[in-house]
Amino acid sequence: MGNYKFVFAVISAAGNSGFNYGFQGSILNIIPSVVIDWYTQIRIDRKLNLVGFYDTEVFAPFILACFSLGGIFGSLLVFICAQFIGRKNSIICSNFIILMGLLLQSLAYVTESYEVFIIGRFLTGLSAGLLSGVAPMYLVEISPYCVRGTVGSVYYVMVAAATALANILGLHQVLGYYNTWPWLYVCCFLPSCLQIVTMSLCPESPRYLLIDKEDDDEAEEALAWLRDDEDIDHEMNELREEAAMLKDINRVTFARLFKDQTLRSPMIITTVILMGQQLCGVETMLHFSVFVFHMMGYNLGEAIDLSIGLACANLALAIICMIIVDKVGRKILLMGSLGGIIMSSAVLSLTVLLRSSSEGVEDIIHLCSFFVYLFVAMFALGAGPIPWFYAAELNNQLARPMVMTIGLTLNWLIQFVVIMTFLPLQVCRKTFFLLTLAKVSVDNYVFMIYFGFDIAVIVFVVLTMRETMNLESIDIAELFY
Repeated sequence: MGNYKFVFAVISAAGNSGFNYGFQGSILNIIPSVVIDWYTQIRIDRKLNLVGFYDTEVFAPFILACFSLGGIFGSLLVFICAQFIGRKNSIICSNFIILMGLLLQSLAYVTESYEVFIIGRFLTGLSAGLLSGVAPMYLVEISPYCVRGTVGSVYYVMVAAATALANILGLHQVLGYYNTWPWLYVCCFLPSCLQIVTMSLCPESPRYLLIDKEDDDEAEEALAWLRDDEDIDHEMNELREEAAMLKDINRVTFARLFKDQTLRSPMIITTVILMGQQLCGVETMLHFSVFVFHMMGYNLGEAIDLSIGLACANLALAIICMIIVDKVGRKILLMGSLGGIIMSSAVLSLTVLLRSSSEGVEDIIHLCSFFVYLFVAMFALGAGPIPWFYAAELNNQLARPMVMTIGLTLNWLIQFVVIMTFLPLQVCRKTFFLLTLAKVSVDNYVFMIYFGFDIAVIVFVVLTMRETMNLESIDIAELFY
C-alpha cells in the first residue's frame, strides 16, 4: 500500500504478540533433556524421591503444558481487557507480564527452583492467551477490508517465525547447553521491550474509539494516522454507518449471545473453528517434533535437524497463506487445509503401523517423516493462520471481545489437554480403552485419535462457514440477518 505508518502498526501489534506464543510454545521441544536433567538434579539435591505427579514422565508434560494453562486464564481476560482498557493498551500491558515471566524463567536456574520456572512459564502463557485475542482483534480493526486477511495472518507468521528461531537457538551448539539455556529467555526481553515502545507510538483502533468509546474525533485522528496521506472520508463514513447500526443493537451480554440468532450463529462458527484448530492435534507435531521423529527411528541429532526443517516449513507455508488468503478466500483455504490434514494423519497412522511390522524400516520412517511434514504444511496453509483473525472479523464490534474470549478459552483448554496427554500415551504405552479387546497399544494409533475430530470440523466448515473475503464489516453482519 505504500503506507509505512500502517505497516509499522501491523508489525508492532503482531511482532511480540506472535513471537512470545511461538517461542515459548516451542523452546522446550529442543531442550527437554536439558531441563529435565536440571529438574532431576534439583530433586536429588533436595533428597526427594517423589513419585506419581512429580515423576519425570508425568511432570515433564506439565512443565510444557503450564504455558497452555496460563493461556487459558489469559484468554479469559480478553473480554475485560479489550473492552475496558482497549486493544492497544492490552497489548502493551501484556508485555509487562511477559517480562515478569521471562525474568522468573531466567532466574530459575540460579535459584535452583523449578517452581519459579513453572510460575514464569505460566505468566508468559497468561500473556500469550491475552495477546492471542487482542492482537488479531487490533489487526483486523485497523485494516482496510481488501487486505484484512493478509494483515490478520501476520500474527501466525510471527508465531511460526518464533517457532523456527526457538528450534535454532535451542541447539546444543547455540544456547541449548546445560548451563546456558536460561539465556534463551534473556534473549526474549528485547522483543517485549520493543513492542512496548512501538505500540506506544501507534494509535488505538479507530473502530474501538468510535463504536465502543463513541469518540468521533479520536477515531478520525487515529484513522488519519494509519492511512497517512490517503483520503479517509469514505472510510470514516462507513465506520459511522456501522456505529449507527450497532447502536440499535445495544449492549451484548453473555445470555444474549445464545438467544439472538444474529449473534449466536457467528459465535458458534467462530468457536468450532478455533476448537478445530487444536483438535487436529498439531501441537503433537510442533511441541513434540523431536520426540515424534525420534520415536519413528531417527537418532537424536537427525530428529533435531528434522524438527528445525519442520518449523521452517511451517513458516514458509504460513507466508504463502498470508499472500493468497485475500485472493483465494478463507473458506477454500481452510477446507483444503483440513482436507490435507485428514489425509496426512490417516496415512501417517498407517505408516506408523507398517513401521512396527515391516522389514524395510528405513524406507518406512522416511515415509513417516514426509507425512509429518505434509501435515504441518497443510496446517500452516490455512488452519494455522485463519482461525485467529477469522474469529475477529466474523463477529460484530460489540460481540467480538466476548465471542473471542469463549472461543480462545476452549482453544487453549484443548491445547492443554493435548499436550498433557500426548507424552503419557506414548511413554506409558497403556492400552486405549476403545482398543482394549484388540490389546493394541495406543501409541500406534495416537494420530488417529484426532482423525474423527478433523472429519467433524471439515464437515462443519463446508456446511456453515461464511466467506468474508473482500466484505466490509456491515456486509459481514448482514450475512446473519
